[in-house]
Amino acid sequence: MGWEEKRRETRRRITESAAGLVEKHGFDDVTVEDICADAGISRRTFFNYMKSKDEAVLGPAPLTVCEDGLRTIAETQADNLVDLILSASSVSDGVMARQDAFARRRAMFAENPTLATLALARRRTVLTAIGEALAEHFARFPADRRRPEIPVEAEIQAIIELVQAAVSITAFQPGFFDPGLDLRDNVRNAATFITDYARTLEW
Repeated sequence: MGWEEKRRETRRRITESAAGLVEKHGFDDVTVEDICADAGISRRTFFNYMKSKDEAVLGPAPLTVCEDGLRTIAETQADNLVDLILSASSVSDGVMARQDAFARRRAMFAENPTLATLALARRRTVLTAIGEALAEHFARFPADRRRPEIPVEAEIQAIIELVQAAVSITAFQPGFFDPGLDLRDNVRNAATFITDYARTLEW
């Protein structure tokens, strides 16, 4: 097993131990030391891989946007900004990218409100960064706006809400998750469903 494979295996062992302990004892009653003991690692090793207990329990986000991805969003002209965000996203190779793991995460949130709150805070941090990248994008490419007559902040929020909704449908509706597809393509299919559905509405 190579170095990178060993790192992935150690990370997987930490997240699996953390999730299993939380399922058994509850988030508030599990410590970093408990996770280390269960995973067979030292506290130092734990913090070489994880910043906190909640990061270990939550594991990697199914989709995330790194600094390079944010630059891509800000600096790339696009007719479809939802698709641009998905293209600029990185897919985690962690367990939470599978449909069964989505269900596991939902169950942990239902049983552990503190964990759900921490997950929401983490998501808000990512969405805020995406919003800032979109603001820079529109400053560079004002012609990419679809509704220039409304405040740009409202258009940015609409884009972010559509991305969130598509990710949520992918996570919560098994019919929108094809394990044979890249996770981003699953989310694209969900976004297509949402926009197609919206076109059927009459106001």
